[in-house]
Amino acid sequence: MKTFLIRFILLLFPLLAISQFKTGEEVSISTQQNDDVYVTGESVKINALVDGDAVVAAGTITVNDSIRQDLIIAGGDILIQGNVGDDVRAAGGKLTIDAEIGDDLIVFGGELFITKNAIIHGNLITYSGKTKMNGKVKGMVKAYVGELEINGTIESDAVLHGGEIKIDGKINGTSKIVADNMEIGEMAKFYKDVEYWTEDGETDF
Repeated sequence: MKTFLIRFILLLFPLLAISQFKTGEEVSISTQQNDDVYVTGESVKINALVDGDAVVAAGTITVNDSIRQDLIIAGGDILIQGNVGDDVRAAGGKLTIDAEIGDDLIVFGGELFITKNAIIHGNLITYSGKTKMNGKVKGMVKAYVGELEINGTIESDAVLHGGEIKIDGKINGTSKIVADNMEIGEMAKFYKDVEYWTEDGETDF
């Protein structure tokens, strides 16, 4: 993890000279930041408004207040409870989204959980071992995962690739699904065409 953080900071070095940079074993941002913020540490908490971009790398990351623009984040255990005005790009062992994301959410990680309170106003793109989506995605969803569970709403199209896929929510656009095993729950609703392939053959919709 430390090697990754060092490389991460070196890539950002040209930007750090003109922005606010904070580091330490435990870092807490408790006053409003009026510019872009770059933060590293073992544990990072954002408890105040960031009126710009936030770039964070740490073992444990908690975002409790709003980020006005982009959030770029990498960590082992990440919780986002504050709203983000623009895109979120995240890499982590475990990522929980419990907030509104103003545009796209792009995730590379072991596990992604989108709570029922979460709203993604753009697209969701996830490359992860496990993704569970209980909230709403207003754009399209592209998922390339080991396990996928959709209990919320996708308001546009869905392209889903996974080993195990369970759908018990709503997909308002067209659906393209490739899975080793697929389960369709009683609450599942598809409002446009569905194309699918599974190893089990025909699936009861």
